[in-house]
Amino acid sequence: LRLLSVCWYSLQWTRIHRFGI
Repeated sequence: LRLLSVCWYSLQWTRIHRFGI
């Protein structure tokens, strides 16, 4: 399991969820 990948995925999800894009 790649921590970096998880962090990036989580960041993208949070970004989409907050901005609603």
